[in-house]
Amino acid sequence: MLRGCCATRRQRPLELPTETETDRLAAAANDFRHAVLTEDIWACLEAHRPRHLPNAAPQLPASISVDDIVSAFVHGTDTGSVAAHKRGEQYMRENIFLSYLDQASLSLAGAECFSRPLLAVCQSLAPMLGGHSAARLLLEPPEGSGPPLVADGDLLLLQLWGEQLLTLRRPAPRQGVAMPRPKPLLAAELRPGDALIVPGGVECHV
Repeated sequence: MLRGCCATRRQRPLELPTETETDRLAAAANDFRHAVLTEDIWACLEAHRPRHLPNAAPQLPASISVDDIVSAFVHGTDTGSVAAHKRGEQYMRENIFLSYLDQASLSLAGAECFSRPLLAVCQSLAPMLGGHSAARLLLEPPEGSGPPLVADGDLLLLQLWGEQLLTLRRPAPRQGVAMPRPKPLLAAELRPGDALIVPGGVECHV
């Protein structure tokens, strides 16, 4: 997930990639930027409408391996950037691996500080987003079904692994449990490389 924040601050030095790898990541990030930051997308955000973008980043999922994800979460734990939640409650056990095996969702804030591909994406998006962009990495267990995610600002979700059905709704008015739930704004099955535009204040249900 990407949203406006600081994109270039690093908390832990990353190993310098080769020039070829740097060029490849920059090209993939720029392709993603051109796919998601279009006039049509800005119009959707102004109208507060979500949008599913299939195959918006076909090259990025292959750039992030299992080892990359594990390393990012481990280093993020050292800096206090990782949180674990289960059924809406904090659920950090002795380590993040036990939390995840116990069906807790893991969240890494400032993920661009620990992942070169995500850093490349943030640096590519930042000039078009007021100079700042940041990444949050979410790892959902196979059977996870936590409370809906509601962001303060607009979100750009990118599916890296697996498939996931997400349903977007406006928050229900607080007028009692008997009130009907709002109709979904959008239901999308995300596959690796798919992106989803989520306007601020919209609920994202797994």
